[in-house]
Amino acid sequence: MTAPERLSKMNNDQSKGGKKLFPELDNLSSSIQHFHNYHGYGEVFAPPGGFQSVVTKDYVVCSCYGEDPRHSLTEFEKLNDKKMVFISPCRHTDFQNTKSKIIYFPLGYALYPRSENKPDKELVFNRTFDKTFVSLNGRAHWPRQALYEFVDKFNLYDKCYFSYHAKDRYNRPPKQVWDIMRKDIGDAWFNEGVDQDSLFDRLPVTVDSFRTGVRDPFTHQFSGREDFYNTSFCSVVPETFIVNDRDAVFTEKIFKPLSYGHPLLVFSSQGALAKLKELGFETFESIFDESYDLIENPQLRFEAMLEQLLELTKKSDHELSLMFEKIKPVLEHNYDRFWNGLSKDYESKLEDVKEEILDYFGIDK
Repeated sequence: MTAPERLSKMNNDQSKGGKKLFPELDNLSSSIQHFHNYHGYGEVFAPPGGFQSVVTKDYVVCSCYGEDPRHSLTEFEKLNDKKMVFISPCRHTDFQNTKSKIIYFPLGYALYPRSENKPDKELVFNRTFDKTFVSLNGRAHWPRQALYEFVDKFNLYDKCYFSYHAKDRYNRPPKQVWDIMRKDIGDAWFNEGVDQDSLFDRLPVTVDSFRTGVRDPFTHQFSGREDFYNTSFCSVVPETFIVNDRDAVFTEKIFKPLSYGHPLLVFSSQGALAKLKELGFETFESIFDESYDLIENPQLRFEAMLEQLLELTKKSDHELSLMFEKIKPVLEHNYDRFWNGLSKDYESKLEDVKEEILDYFGIDK
């Protein structure tokens, strides 16, 4: 499927009642057009005629799941007769423009904890630790491929629920994608001696949820069965957007373990754990050395996380149980914050965003 076809399909799905980011913004004003751009990649996902072919009103609000909206902003700037607002889940203080306004709204992914999607079951603490960690990965990304190499290097398959499909959003040949990731990863202590050809030939690495089609209770992404979380100690989350000097962007990958009451090790942009605390969550500094999250170099930050994970896989069930007892209050807090707190904050702060948009456009309610 080509990029324009993907965009067309997405817009058609939304017009049929599918999920749309910030659907509440559609009714702001008859003179405002709410345009949803899938990932903020500008002309990569733009229709053949550019954004001009789909924007018909005087004022434009663009929302996206967005990793980096700068390309979209550049495209939007070409619409020099339009006044624009771009809603972004990360800060962009380094982007200077005069024709558009960026509104920072980190709660974009609060669309997942909608009340109608809340699970029937309450948080369960009667767990076993058949596996040390769970990490389910679809799209190709160097930290996910490196985690695959790490699992193979130390023969940790029996220690985890792990998947890596190495899917590519640009439809490049699988071997080309693998080689691109390998170039980013390089050779390190965690993949020394790994048979790369063998790893590639085994793709996709799957777990039962991918084979049976079990879907996540609050999003379209696969997250595995509930028992994956009730029979493992923690989640390892290699996030999608990892860039130096760029604010961390959280996707459903972060919120899955939080929604299941699961401890997590996160690899994202530098300072991701501090941002998680900004959103009202607590982290796991009582059992993990979270200083790894402050390391500036992404590769070194990733390796520091792997070092902790390796030590974790060596712990006995008794040791894991003692650690788990320590963090139960944190898990309860995060579970409640996800299902009860975020959605309320989303509704409240979205009202502030609406006011800011109308004020910038000079439009009365």
